Amino acid sequence: MRVSFLVSLLLLGLSAVAAHPMASNWTTCTVPPPKSDALIVSSVSLNPDPPQRSTAEVVTLIGNYTGTAAVDAGTVTLTITLLGIPVFSQKTDICKVDGVNCPIHSGDSVTAHLDIPAAAIPGFSPPGAYVGQGLIVDGSGAELACISVGFNL
Repeated sequence: MRVSFLVSLLLLGLSAVAAHPMASNWTTCTVPPPKSDALIVSSVSLNPDPPQRSTAEVVTLIGNYTGTAAVDAGTVTLTITLLGIPVFSQKTDICKVDGVNCPIHSGDSVTAHLDIPAAAIPGFSPPGAYVGQGLIVDGSGAELACISVGFNL
């Protein structure tokens, strides 16, 4: 009797955890050292966090540009995958991202707010572990930064 009560309590606790998705986490996805990004990312946040189906998302990235050449062109490519299969992709001109002022010079702080449409995660999206990857390149295609954000639906 006592064991079944403990098992019931444990199952109740686990169901409460499953009902509330965990907040997302982020890492850099740059090739391991000696390569390093020219845009050193210190913070990535999502709103809402965790992402929700059929809801627009804002990704905020804070970093410091340490490259030697000024950046006056480039792109941010966002790809969302489920089980390694791309389910959404968006390419945005880096100079049109809210909060980015081109040209970006060495030593500049960057606080970028990238809008992701509700269509990125439609209402029929299955539950699972998703990964959003943001690849930031300059006008010549050189990588400035790469971040990876994991989240569950």
